[in-house]
Amino acid sequence: MTLGMTEYEIIGTMMAECLVIGVLSFVCASVLGTLLSVFFFFFLRNVIGLSAMGWEFHIDTYTTSGKMYAVVIAIILLLNIIKLIHAQLLDLFKARYKEERKSKGNTAFLIIGLAVILSAAAIMIYNYDL
Repeated sequence: MTLGMTEYEIIGTMMAECLVIGVLSFVCASVLGTLLSVFFFFFLRNVIGLSAMGWEFHIDTYTTSGKMYAVVIAIILLLNIIKLIHAQLLDLFKARYKEERKSKGNTAFLIIGLAVILSAAAIMIYNYDL
């Protein structure tokens, strides 16, 4: 499909695909997350007997999640565009064969990922009201 396309057409296609996949996955995740939270609410309320609990729908939660998800999608798209711009045509043809071989993960991404997860957990614990 990309044979004969210019670099800008490929970038435009990547952006459109990323946008469509991002929107669809956010909508699906939001719906499934809401359904699971309702299920667990009724489970806690009826099966365990926590009748003092109340379920509330807060749109702020969805807007915050959407903003954070948009930032993640933008970072992924930016990294893919940078990788595409710096790639040579021969590298793109060889990429298929490189992907078929097992490769080791990137240690820097592992450390960054763990740091982000630990900082998010620390922020959540720090801001939690007892």
